[in-house]
Amino acid sequence: MIFQHICLFVDQYYVSATYQTLRAFAQNLPAVFRENDLTTVAGIVLGSFSEKDPSCYIALWDMILLVSKEYPEVWDTTSVHKFVLPRFWAFLRHMTHGSAKVSYPCILPLLSFISANSVKPATEFFSELFLSLWAGYKGGNMGVEDEIIFLKTIQECFSWTIKNSERFSLSLSLSLSLSFTLKPQTPKCL
Repeated sequence: MIFQHICLFVDQYYVSATYQTLRAFAQNLPAVFRENDLTTVAGIVLGSFSEKDPSCYIALWDMILLVSKEYPEVWDTTSVHKFVLPRFWAFLRHMTHGSAKVSYPCILPLLSFISANSVKPATEFFSELFLSLWAGYKGGNMGVEDEIIFLKTIQECFSWTIKNSERFSLSLSLSLSLSFTLKPQTPKCL
C-alpha cells in the first residue's frame, strides 16, 4: 500500500491528510481493504500509535475507530501482538504524547470494537492496559483538566471491563491482581 510510505513523512499535514484519506477509504471504498491486505492495514492503521505529534491525533483516532468498527478482523491479524499492542502500551505509558483531551475519551470506544479473540490471553491484555495507563499517569505532569479526563477514562474502562468480563472470559483474578499492582495515590488535582 502506498500509504505506509506517506505515513513516514514528518510533516503533520501530510500525516493527518493520510489518516483522513484512509478513514474515507474505509468508510466509502471498502474494497481498498481487501481481506488479504488486513495485516498490512493493521500495521499502518493500528500501528499509528507510534505517532508523536498531538496535532495529528484527531485524524488518527477517527481513522482507528472507524477501521476498528468496520473491519474488527484487523485486530485478529498476526501483527497486532507483535507490532501494534507494544506501540499502544508505549503510547499510554507516555501519557498519550500530550493528547489527553483527544485520546483518553477514545480508549473506551476502541475497547468496544476489539474482539475477544484479539486479546488472548485477556487477563494479560487488560492488566497491561491498566498498568500502561497508570504508568502514564504516574510518570507525567498532567494539568487538572487532563487529570480529570484521565481518571474518568480509568473509571469507565474498569467498569466496562467488569461488565464485559464474560465476553473475554475474565475472572475476578484480574481485578484482584490490579488492586495489588496499582498502588493508591491521591490524585494531583485534589
